[in-house]
Amino acid sequence: MRKSIDTYVQSIASDNKQFIIEGGYESIADYIISGAEYGTGYYEYFDDSELDESGEPTEEQIDELKEYLNDNYNYLP
Repeated sequence: MRKSIDTYVQSIASDNKQFIIEGGYESIADYIISGAEYGTGYYEYFDDSELDESGEPTEEQIDELKEYLNDNYNYLP
């Protein structure tokens, strides 16, 4: 994960606060995971050096990120 993952996630939550609340998301984690699953992908949450040859994180890295987000951002902004 990015070294500044908390700053990045907090920025996303702040910039999208109203949308997260009104969009039916259960939490900040739900919003980020949903966006990554159905749109942007997960690469933006990792440093370039962590990505595989295709430019994507591994399933293990994605699972680690999901767990981290659910443990630390399982609330609404």
